[in-house]
Amino acid sequence: MVWCQAIRRRRRERNLGPGTRFASHDEGGASAVEFALLLPVFILLVMGALQFAYVVFIRHELYSAAQQVCRQLALGAETAVSARAELRSEMARLAATGTLEIVPPTPTQDARVELREPLGSLLGTGLFEPLVTGQEIPLRVVYRSIGRTN
Repeated sequence: MVWCQAIRRRRRERNLGPGTRFASHDEGGASAVEFALLLPVFILLVMGALQFAYVVFIRHELYSAAQQVCRQLALGAETAVSARAELRSEMARLAATGTLEIVPPTPTQDARVELREPLGSLLGTGLFEPLVTGQEIPLRVVYRSIGRTN
């Protein structure tokens, strides 16, 4: 019986170090600490992915609207004033505040729509604002007009 206790004590000291009499192998708190350390990183990654997807969506919507307006201009179905109003209403729907340039077609020039949207205005949170300050989303759509001679 004594030799069994000696073997158990040696095993315990080898596993836990000398002088350790009682040991608790409860590691439930370790997973909570790991979770607390990784949660902010995970949230940052998810927020970044959502912001990126939103910017791509807004760019696509603005490009589609600019393409439609430019096509109507090239076909002669709209004037520059009505095209600007239509594109401004689409920009307002998307909460875009960029600059807009519409060039109506002439006999020597194609119809052109240019839009520059500041990237910082599209981000709903200020989380990534310092990274995108001064950057823009440039959009340029050109359609060859029907009446162009050269």
